[in-house]
Amino acid sequence: MGEPVSDLRSRVPAQGLMRRTMELHSSGVVVPSGDSLSWYAGALGEIAVAGLLSTLGPEWTVLHSVPVGRADTDIDHVVIGPAGVFTINTKNHSGKDVWIAGHGLMISGHGTNYIHAAISEAANAERRLSAAADLTVPIAAVIVLLDPGKRTIKALPEGGVRIVADSELLALMEGWPVFSTSQVARIVEAAIKPGTWHDNPRAEVDGPLIAIRFNAIMARAAQTALAASPSAWSGPLSSPRGSSPAPRKRLVTSTRSFGSRPSSGSRRRRSSKPGCGEMLGRLVLIGFAFWFFFGVMLPGLIQAAQP
Repeated sequence: MGEPVSDLRSRVPAQGLMRRTMELHSSGVVVPSGDSLSWYAGALGEIAVAGLLSTLGPEWTVLHSVPVGRADTDIDHVVIGPAGVFTINTKNHSGKDVWIAGHGLMISGHGTNYIHAAISEAANAERRLSAAADLTVPIAAVIVLLDPGKRTIKALPEGGVRIVADSELLALMEGWPVFSTSQVARIVEAAIKPGTWHDNPRAEVDGPLIAIRFNAIMARAAQTALAASPSAWSGPLSSPRGSSPAPRKRLVTSTRSFGSRPSSGSRRRRSSKPGCGEMLGRLVLIGFAFWFFFGVMLPGLIQAAQP
């Protein structure tokens, strides 16, 4: 533990999820499983989104894993810049089909409370940040879906919530300025203070140390994945002979009921073993996380710690 943090910019991406993953993860188990698996997947998603946000210009401030309220709840990312303030909630449902209508958001046919939670989170953040900055600060709620499958939109999300794929996130930050340079500075000054968000800021844990330990888990998981499928790496990374390229994902508006099954003639068998492309995708994500931590986040933390 330590002293209460004085500047939330020192928190690392997915800090809360990484800490929870390690609390549940058995040190004798290489790959996260059981109760730790969902926290692990969530942390990977937040780290991936943090990498995208790290490409924003110097006029933007990004806070990660911001503790809010009274308990252990946090906001995945708070983004502040000339084009507005955004609370970002990351959902890691790679390849899953999405259905959206009003307050409803279903993932592979299963209902979620994501839209309602995003509205509540943004409203709470808006109230707290406006009071701390002594300035009306409208906040846009954003749900980021990592690499989603087909999206069917029957009606736009309620409450102004924006639901985007990770590849579409940065486009949200483009637009006419809604805040002046001085207003952005004023908002940032309030936003970096833990007391703005949490009713009782707690002693801070060592974020960089948590990240290093989490990266060790990722490295072991990657090594296990390679060992489990050596044949996937025994030849060139090319498509099987005669196979056609995968169809591009598309955003559709459909009247067909969500979850209806395709005709038997359109069904395809899927191998239970991960193929070369799937393994490559997994390791690209893991490698991206390594690059972001050691190439971007850790040097920044070291520089910030220097007097």
